[in-house]
Amino acid sequence: MKKIFCLTLAVWMLLSLAACKRTESNPNTHSGSSASEGNEKTPPSPAEVEAAIAAALGDGYQATVDVPEDEMFNCALGQADLEKIDSYVAKQTLISAVDLDSVVVAKCKEEAYAEELVKIFNEKFEMVSSYAAQYSFALSKVQGTRICRVGDTVLYILAGASPDQNATQEEAARLAAAEYEKIDGALKELYGFVPENLAALSKYGQRPAPRQTLHNRSVCFARGDFCFFSSNFKKI
Repeated sequence: MKKIFCLTLAVWMLLSLAACKRTESNPNTHSGSSASEGNEKTPPSPAEVEAAIAAALGDGYQATVDVPEDEMFNCALGQADLEKIDSYVAKQTLISAVDLDSVVVAKCKEEAYAEELVKIFNEKFEMVSSYAAQYSFALSKVQGTRICRVGDTVLYILAGASPDQNATQEEAARLAAAEYEKIDGALKELYGFVPENLAALSKYGQRPAPRQTLHNRSVCFARGDFCFFSSNFKKI
């Protein structure tokens, strides 16, 4: 009788231990799942993307002014349907008619509209390329413009330090390449990869032939309340 009782007790203890181990294993499994979910990287917001680009360029970042609502038509979002944009950041320089730097990051409500926004940004790129080619404004920097799409977010980046006034075309090109390398590094840090550049190099993408010196001429560049006159054109 004692043997049967001892055997029954031993079996009961073994079953109890097995049940405890199963109970303990479940919380660990759930905890691991939660940790895995917690490790999923949340996509950066437009403000975070813009801030990362600014930090990467440091003093070379010139697009520090928010685009006013009444001038939105003149930035990359000018032809966009803002009703389809969840959030955005649109930056330009203080004198955007001369300093063409602009950073626009837009998060679309639906990914389907992001593809359309890439086309709109490329239309803006076409206009800026034409303007830069006509007046020889920062052509190397313009040619390096980044238009990227990551999911529902689209980026338009024309930014970086400007070359010295006496810099050669080669020096300006090297500086622009170095500045965009910093931008690509910032994007890789944010997304884990460098997004594909979807900017379509327009017919204005090539630097025009040097222009001859102009005498006794003045040109006015108008922008809002600002007007800039120049009569000292040099051969470039």
